[in-house]
Amino acid sequence: MRLKKMTILVLVFLLGTLAGSLSAQQAAPADGNATKLTEEQKLKLEELRQQQEKLRRQYERNSGKKPKSKEGNGVNFSEILAFIRPQDVVLQVGDKKMTWREFLPMYRAISSQIPKVKDKSAAETLENNLRQILVNIAMRGLFLQDFDARKLQLTDEDRVRLEKQVRENLSESERPVPLEAFKQSHNHPSTLANPNYEDILKMLRIGEIFSDKIEVTDKHVDEYIEVKKQLDAVNLRFNKDQRAIVEKYQEDPRILTDKGFAAMAKEVSEGEEATNGGEIPIPLSRQDLAAVNNVERFDYQAGETTPIFETSTCYRIMRVLEVLPPKQKGEPEMLRVAQLLFGKIATEDYDDREGIRQALRNLWERRYQEQEARRISQAIPVRCLFFPDGLLPTEDSSPTAQFQNLGVKKEAPKEATVVPQPGTGAGKQ
Repeated sequence: MRLKKMTILVLVFLLGTLAGSLSAQQAAPADGNATKLTEEQKLKLEELRQQQEKLRRQYERNSGKKPKSKEGNGVNFSEILAFIRPQDVVLQVGDKKMTWREFLPMYRAISSQIPKVKDKSAAETLENNLRQILVNIAMRGLFLQDFDARKLQLTDEDRVRLEKQVRENLSESERPVPLEAFKQSHNHPSTLANPNYEDILKMLRIGEIFSDKIEVTDKHVDEYIEVKKQLDAVNLRFNKDQRAIVEKYQEDPRILTDKGFAAMAKEVSEGEEATNGGEIPIPLSRQDLAAVNNVERFDYQAGETTPIFETSTCYRIMRVLEVLPPKQKGEPEMLRVAQLLFGKIATEDYDDREGIRQALRNLWERRYQEQEARRISQAIPVRCLFFPDGLLPTEDSSPTAQFQNLGVKKEAPKEATVVPQPGTGAGKQ
């Protein structure tokens, strides 16, 4: 078990966890203005867009995924941010409060990862990331207050064992920190926004108690694989149909010019940068582009459009807009690129039973934590300025929800209902 550190959710323009292969087709360089579409081509493009939307709706029906509400939750973040004051309370958990002044550094870290464009998807990403951070803070506050309310204690033996875990985690981090320095930096009164060293030890202990409640058997793994195979059959059909649509887009002559590519991105791309003509807002090195597409080299030049890159999570066509020379000697040249991005559903490796076992444990731990947070919040209320209708997650209604509590032992100690807030130092890995 290692100390988990709370992290800010990062928006990645080039979708993460990428693995795939480069299509055998070769890119065709082109310059000049966009090719004018004939009426027949316009009709075909519209037909493809409709087919893509139909495919997306069909996947949502078959997989049980709920479409997002167009109305949202009715909260106008712009208005709140325009009038909020440093002393205003943005989150309250029981008797613990977090002001805007305390939360502001976290908010800035979140918003700095969002594209600087007035785009609905960017606003939704900001809202989702903001909610997740606030949920994590609220759950941590709930569990620590519940720990104290139950009058649970850390024994001397607990402290020795848990402190050893902290020391090991600090020594294995990218920037090792001496335990005494870490203690000193966390030697302050406990707050909702900033837990102290005692809180960290408590969360580790809570994590041990909670981890002891989870059991993943071979039967659980077998049942999960059976259900996931059925879902993946739907996913594979979706991926096949999505690939066919992307191949049709690749035949559009506009894809061979900067102007035409930008127009297509605005019309059909699913990427968050689509409203900006598909252009990724930061220049990337050839090494970065090769890595994100999981290929050995990215040798395309300005004015060239790539073939289809297929990874585990997306289909992508890129266009090199400009090659920027190195700013300093020894630095790599950077590329301004745009992309057409289309979603792809990742499927699982059913031979990796241990990986599936760990994934199930992680799923059940998170689901149980959310369940316990809802239970504790009945006695310790949670209020959030940004989400007045309720911050904590509701029950999961996805097709795999039936597995959310299968691994919880029926005969568990009463104290095991106290669980850690994920990502803040509690639980085993």
